[in-house]
Amino acid sequence: MFPGLCINQKGILNMAKKLPRCDACGRVFRPDRYNKHDQIYCLFPECVLARKRKRQRKSYNRRYRGDPEFRQSERDRAADAARRRRSAAKTACSVRDGPSAEPSAAAVSELCDLFTGFVSHLSQSDDPSVVRDLMSGYADRGRRLAAEPEKRFQQVQETFFNVPRHPF
Repeated sequence: MFPGLCINQKGILNMAKKLPRCDACGRVFRPDRYNKHDQIYCLFPECVLARKRKRQRKSYNRRYRGDPEFRQSERDRAADAARRRRSAAKTACSVRDGPSAEPSAAAVSELCDLFTGFVSHLSQSDDPSVVRDLMSGYADRGRRLAAEPEKRFQQVQETFFNVPRHPF
């Protein structure tokens, strides 16, 4: 039919009333019959929260502008919060950069097992004596490299060219 015209239950042709849209979500809603001229939000929970936030923000701004004592107390509260946040960040940074705690025995054991499995995989051997010999050779090489940092480059070259190669 024609836009804006509708037929009610009794079959009478009348003009359709345009329903309002919610200011928060944009959905069309049927306003409360006792508050139809002032209602601008629908009853969905997120729109109710938006209405509450808007009302609280308006009240806070009115009080902040009109009450100098409240304004000063809010400034002090914000400064204290910023100070606490900065000190917490400093302590977190100093804890992270400070000396680390000793690893637990379980963590060390797990790392040893992981490293043993890795060496076993690289050598393609399940024989414990072969894996133990390879690991002791790697440990000796690491100790040599860590002992004299100024000769590190020469030692790296020597150990690189003297490493026994896998037969494959």
